[in-house]
Amino acid sequence: MRAAGQVTTRQLDFEKVLNAHATHEDTYAAVLDPLVVGTAHGVNCALLCVGAVGTGKSYALYGDGAYSKDLLAIPREQWGLVMRAAEHLLRTHAPATLSGPLAAAGGLEGDGSSLHISYVQVDGDECTDLLEVGGAPLELHLAGLEGGPHLAPTQLRLRTLDDAARALKMGLRNRARGLLAPRSHTILTFTLRRLLPEDTVSGGHGSTASVGSGGGGGG
Repeated sequence: MRAAGQVTTRQLDFEKVLNAHATHEDTYAAVLDPLVVGTAHGVNCALLCVGAVGTGKSYALYGDGAYSKDLLAIPREQWGLVMRAAEHLLRTHAPATLSGPLAAAGGLEGDGSSLHISYVQVDGDECTDLLEVGGAPLELHLAGLEGGPHLAPTQLRLRTLDDAARALKMGLRNRARGLLAPRSHTILTFTLRRLLPEDTVSGGHGSTASVGSGGGGGG
């Protein structure tokens, strides 16, 4: 409890602050690129986007016009964090699968990795798989995985940037909007699976890069 009119202050320290002139490329380089690089080396990582309605969460994650346009038709400089992460992972681990002009940029040789995407919306006690047609309810599984309860959403394999754009477009279309949005949260996860020589039986090692947003519903 605090008396009426009493103001509590708290000091927060930031490693990086982006100004109003920062581009999508600047944001990716400062915020998400180090995490994606870590994922490529087998480290699980997560990016949280928190803020009130209209503070730019969706804009930062999905770029300009993502809800209304073909994502690959948007100029690259207008891509948000998610498409840039997909491009980075595909370019590094499966460059031959990049489509269009990006394919000519080359990259490392394919290393037996596979990239998958899942996209979930959480609204109170309800969870929705955004990569199912129309969005499908998700049940919480209470057993079967170390670490406790978990969800088992659809995981679509991404072989090209077209795959990534189609998956993201489906997820954005299935997202609940309007009155439910302010109390909903979304979790988009890239899972990189790499088959190592000693893993021909077990199936390989995996690492994830998750992007979670919420707090205002706009992202």
